[in-house]
Amino acid sequence: MSTEAIIMMIAYLTVVWGALGLALRHLMAHPDED
Repeated sequence: MSTEAIIMMIAYLTVVWGALGLALRHLMAHPDED
């Protein structure tokens, strides 16, 4: 695996986990909405 592929994979996972973390925090901060 090339270094570029590893960097892109790490960046992609960071974005995905960051988005999931924000979504979970939003849901847990507002459990009574909807």
